[in-house]
Amino acid sequence: MAILQLEDGRIYSSLSAIAPILSSLNVVVERISFGCDQSLKKVLAKDILTPFEKHQILQTTNFAFHLLKKRDGYQRRDVMVLHPGSPSLYPFLIRSDRWHTHSQAEGLHVLAGECIIGLIGPDGTQVQLLLQAGDYIKIPPRIKHRFSLSSSLNLKAVQYSLTPDGCIPEFVRTVASPTL
Repeated sequence: MAILQLEDGRIYSSLSAIAPILSSLNVVVERISFGCDQSLKKVLAKDILTPFEKHQILQTTNFAFHLLKKRDGYQRRDVMVLHPGSPSLYPFLIRSDRWHTHSQAEGLHVLAGECIIGLIGPDGTQVQLLLQAGDYIKIPPRIKHRFSLSSSLNLKAVQYSLTPDGCIPEFVRTVASPTL
């Protein structure tokens, strides 16, 4: 379940408390359960996935894609697999742990592991949101944010975008991070 930490140190761990706080940024956070599919659980327990297993994840989570496609307009999705042995882990983290925006909405549905999304409000206040398995976030265009992993460095998620090119980061000037 998602956990939100505000700049002043307050922590919220229920979606009913988190949603109104993030609504000022037009950021949506919700739970999308992927059920108790045992074959999906076996695939998600692996570090390295074959193309077939990634396809299996997309097929198993088709219900979420159709819902989000209809509601949020997503046209593309991709499976994100990050773990300590992944050759793409550190290049990905170097790029996405910097403050950036996108010209389009970005969606992320965490299937296994966890990640941390930092967000900056229009008034410059910062929050951090820990997302765990089952959590979905939609970040609207032009919202300053960054993405990092928790100390486990493990994440399997489906990333959604509105165009075939995906969400291209547009890096913004560095912002001093609060001590959260």
